[in-house]
Amino acid sequence: MQMNHFITISNSGQFEIADIEAWLVNQFAERLEIDPEDIDIHEPFDNYDLNSVETIILLGKLEKWLGRNLNPTLIFNYPNIAELAERLAEETSATRQKAEGKKASSISFLIFFLLVSYFSYAALEFQIQ
Repeated sequence: MQMNHFITISNSGQFEIADIEAWLVNQFAERLEIDPEDIDIHEPFDNYDLNSVETIILLGKLEKWLGRNLNPTLIFNYPNIAELAERLAEETSATRQKAEGKKASSISFLIFFLLVSYFSYAALEFQIQ
């Protein structure tokens, strides 16, 4: 029984809890060859009989889907789909906020540099006249 369930995310790189939960549910449903509605997001991963190889493969797919590296211990620290999705969404939000902060900081520096340059040039022009 082959199931193809696709989750589409905007190009913004923003992943909501529901998006991540849906992706994980679809991965587990495909692996277990069951309907996604039969996956309980609060069921511990241990109850799905994931071995270490399958865990690494799942994390690799998840990394590729999210577009970033993940700590392999996440599965152990967040032992079900709901908790893992919540944590990953928090990390995505924090990463995005940090990137936006760096971008804003770079823009502020550029504006400051341009203002200093302008006023330095204006002062030089004033001295020449």
